[in-house]
Amino acid sequence: MCAVALLCLLAITGAVSGSGTIEDSCPAALLGRVDIYYLQVWESSCFYFGLSDKKSYSAASAFCKEDGGTLAMPKSKSLNDFLTNQVVSYYGVGGEFVWIGLDDKKNESAFIWADDTKMTWDNFAPQNGPSNIWIVRDTEDCAAMDDQGLWHDHRCVDNQVLSWAGWANSAMFFICQYTIGNR
Repeated sequence: MCAVALLCLLAITGAVSGSGTIEDSCPAALLGRVDIYYLQVWESSCFYFGLSDKKSYSAASAFCKEDGGTLAMPKSKSLNDFLTNQVVSYYGVGGEFVWIGLDDKKNESAFIWADDTKMTWDNFAPQNGPSNIWIVRDTEDCAAMDDQGLWHDHRCVDNQVLSWAGWANSAMFFICQYTIGNR
């Protein structure tokens, strides 16, 4: 958790990350339904780190949309690094994948962000994303970030048979992104 109480207070209020306090930056309805500890403000966005409850891609996306957000869209290296650092260093979650708002469900290998914009920068791990291994290319359409900040293709929905066999489990932690001012 937090090593220094003052840094925790600054991070929770948004003073460390930049654009105002959590209360001024994040959707009011979201503040009433999540633990404020999992909210961070960075540049022009409020982020909710859903690190206490694993969800499928669609359930995580629906959770974010409920308050006008999307799954996080790390469209730049600096944002990707911020999100990775918060998950691993601040919250202490390692060895897990977290859903991000990127998929190729509509057109294989043409990844689109949750706001329907094209991917112009990527951080896919080898043999993932547009260069995914051919045998799983058509079944892994949703992206998740690992604890190194690399992105990986995963199945968007649970497959009970494959999950039971230990080959696929689409319930993961997630990160939501809310545009400041969209309260």
